[in-house]
Amino acid sequence: MMDPVVRGWPLCIQAVAATAILVEESRKLTFGSALVVSSPHQVRTILMQRAHKWLTHAKLLKYEAIILSQENLVLSTDRNLNPAEFLSGEKMEWDNIQHHCIEAIDLQRKIREDLEDSPIEGGVNLFIDGSSRVENGK
Repeated sequence: MMDPVVRGWPLCIQAVAATAILVEESRKLTFGSALVVSSPHQVRTILMQRAHKWLTHAKLLKYEAIILSQENLVLSTDRNLNPAEFLSGEKMEWDNIQHHCIEAIDLQRKIREDLEDSPIEGGVNLFIDGSSRVENGK
């Protein structure tokens, strides 16, 4: 079960956490033999490129140790796996729907589309000298 902090992450990063949990639990059953994990998410790419923006260093190292550093673990991305297909009982056409994890994470990371991290040209520059603070309630 994922903790509340993990449930607040973007869905694709939650998939990385779920993969790590499932790999740990499956090691108890497979006794360390080869394991193939198929996911509709790009787990390795997410972990190497975007996870550092959401995860603490401890969690990142833990997930890297579980997922990336094991030689007998094979990660594959399978676009045909869609859990929604199992709910309806009939084969659905999902070919026209494209899901790119990196783009989805970047979109969820941005609060508003019109916000940028570069200054506005011709904008006002404000400087703070640090004298405006509250210490001991004063």
